Amino acid sequence: MKFFILTYYFFRSLFLRGPFRHFQLLLGEVYFERKYGIRTTGFKTSQSDQHHHYQAAAYSVLNRVFSGIKPLTEGYAFYDIGCGKGRVLFMAAKTGYKKLYGIELDAVLLEEAKQNFKSQRIKEMVSEIHFVQKNVLEYTFENQPSIYFLFNPFNAEVMKGFIDSALSSNKQECYIVYMNPLFSKVFKNKGIQVQKIIRSFLYTEAIIYRVPKRLDSPDGVLEDQI
Repeated sequence: MKFFILTYYFFRSLFLRGPFRHFQLLLGEVYFERKYGIRTTGFKTSQSDQHHHYQAAAYSVLNRVFSGIKPLTEGYAFYDIGCGKGRVLFMAAKTGYKKLYGIELDAVLLEEAKQNFKSQRIKEMVSEIHFVQKNVLEYTFENQPSIYFLFNPFNAEVMKGFIDSALSSNKQECYIVYMNPLFSKVFKNKGIQVQKIIRSFLYTEAIIYRVPKRLDSPDGVLEDQI
């Protein structure tokens, strides 16, 4: 079953991204895993209808994402929602983010993330990393300028709950990086501003959203727009 899923994603990527971006993505997986001394590849299916399978975000795409938000490293906390084996957290720490949070429901994946940070080769990185095993809807976010990263970790219903939860706790300026944005309509319905779109040929790799500091509502939640 896993073989057929991976085969599907291989040809889907080739078609949507085009040959150049596709093979750049594949080469990056091998090169950067060896360079950084971490093991974050692989595929793990989910037994939940709400939470999606584990698959690491591509290094080639992450490099483009972090180039787009790099000016925000100073003073912003970085949350990886559904952090898996820790690849995105590692890249965020390497980019310069000092306060990192990895929130993951799967205990096995979270343990692998911790091990990757112990084995990684760039030892000069100094970051405060908090690993949390919890359903994101049960997590209370701190009131601080933040970047939330999501690689399509759950369905539209949970996505809506995450946005409401995060923005009710945190009224400071926030950016939400949404890779493989299948449920971007949730953001549109809430009137959340698109800051940047990252594309590869026919495929939207990621959408970066900006939520300004909010002083107008008591709970900070942006109401759905009908």
